[in-house]
Amino acid sequence: MLPLKNRPAFFVSYARGDAEYDSDRERVYRFISDLAAKVAGEMGRPNDEVCFVDKSSIEVGTEWPSELSDALSTIPIAVALYSPRYFASEWCGKEFHAFLKRLPERRPPGNPLGIVPVLWKRVVVPPVVQHIQYEDKKFPPEYKQVGLEKIMSLKVLGDQYELALGAVADIIVSAHATGLIPIDTLNLDGLPSAWTVSAGLNPDSHKEGSIGKTCFVFVSREGWDWEPYPEVKKKIGALAQQISGDLNLRCEWIDCDDELAKKLQETRGSRVPTIIYGDPRTITQGVYAQRMREYDNLYLLNCGALVPWSEDSRTKGDTDETWLALRNSVCRQKTKVPPPNHEWRSIFSILELETKTRTVIEDIRLKLLEEILSEEKSNATATNAGYTVRRAEDEHLAESAAVQGIRLESAPQLEGPTR
Repeated sequence: MLPLKNRPAFFVSYARGDAEYDSDRERVYRFISDLAAKVAGEMGRPNDEVCFVDKSSIEVGTEWPSELSDALSTIPIAVALYSPRYFASEWCGKEFHAFLKRLPERRPPGNPLGIVPVLWKRVVVPPVVQHIQYEDKKFPPEYKQVGLEKIMSLKVLGDQYELALGAVADIIVSAHATGLIPIDTLNLDGLPSAWTVSAGLNPDSHKEGSIGKTCFVFVSREGWDWEPYPEVKKKIGALAQQISGDLNLRCEWIDCDDELAKKLQETRGSRVPTIIYGDPRTITQGVYAQRMREYDNLYLLNCGALVPWSEDSRTKGDTDETWLALRNSVCRQKTKVPPPNHEWRSIFSILELETKTRTVIEDIRLKLLEEILSEEKSNATATNAGYTVRRAEDEHLAESAAVQGIRLESAPQLEGPTR
């Protein structure tokens, strides 16, 4: 463990997906470098001594380096780059859980928290972090509107970037003396994600978020750890997180238990896109088959189902016994006349699984968005005394519409009473 005087001033937690491509990586590392320089200047320390940032591929690795564990346990300030990918990453959730464990039970009023959120990209933050303020009067208006990453990418907003950078540096310096409490080195392998813990504490979390997130059900004995294609060594939970992050969505798991049918109907009522992944080795067996039979009797616009098969199963074709069992005794209705976004027998590789998952999520979100806009229009009424024309204003719906290619200016107007 580093001596106190040599310990970095702040730890940067970020999603590796936000630095996947060269241009994205350049902005992430430039911000970290600029921030380190600002903080070092204010604290009178060398630039290379104030910041800890892990640039390894820990998200796809199998072991946590002891250096990372030590840093998460001792560095007084945590800087978290908020983005859809950040809240979709289990590893970022583990890091954030470590920060939460180190918060002091009591702190004088007005003292900074020790966790410094940076709105890297626009995102709807999950309930577990909503009590942590990420805005400040020192930040320019554009910071909340588009996020720091977008500010950096637009040269015309250079002054706004400097203002936001200075604001983050000031918060770090002012919080340094009363930051996070050092604790014994963490066992990060056994540490749950803060996002998972938050969802587990809220029995209604699957009903929250609407088209701003996706729920996933893993119909497999291995659950999150199931590897549909073992030769690729990618777990289904990690794949779901990756795709959610790529689509700028939060993600959550729904247990495949006795309440599955009820929860699926609740996600429909709340318009939350939900993907069911079926493991061919599991989906026709015991309680898993019974839960899928219950699902077979439901007709839910927000749900899609994908079953990834092996190449050996493709070779067997319609003589594959598992496929026959699924078709004839488990999901008889939905396999006979497949609803939209149900891929029962079309996926035979990891690439097809990833591609169809993205397509299904985007298609479900578009249908739900159209439903929302249509409902808003039909609910608008005019009175004999007079009316005013209003447009439904919802930042997340507007952003989602733009992502789906829906022109905002063509969205339905709402006519409603003036009083």
